[in-house]
Amino acid sequence: MELSGNDCAVWLHSQTSADVISVKEGACRWNAMLDRKGRLLSLFLMLRHRDGFWLLMPGDALSPFMERVESHVFLEDVRASCMSSGVDFLRVTGPEAADYLQGQVTNDV
Repeated sequence: MELSGNDCAVWLHSQTSADVISVKEGACRWNAMLDRKGRLLSLFLMLRHRDGFWLLMPGDALSPFMERVESHVFLEDVRASCMSSGVDFLRVTGPEAADYLQGQVTNDV
């Protein structure tokens, strides 16, 4: 899913267990949403991009997460959208990942 809007970083920071504010553009961090009693509702990988965050989570976690967003956004400028259809992800990790990807992928991908 994608979270965007002027208040999405502050809102996500207040609703989840990880430090969202310090995540720089292009970086990612594991995060979790908990209920009021501290029980895990969803675990997701959060990637910051220029307009907000991409949240990668299992498909069965998407609906409860969307419900939480809809019920907890009041006056904040936060928009949530599902981006699962037509989106493919490739994960490349390791200390040489950035150097390897440089020049391997075009900007229009």
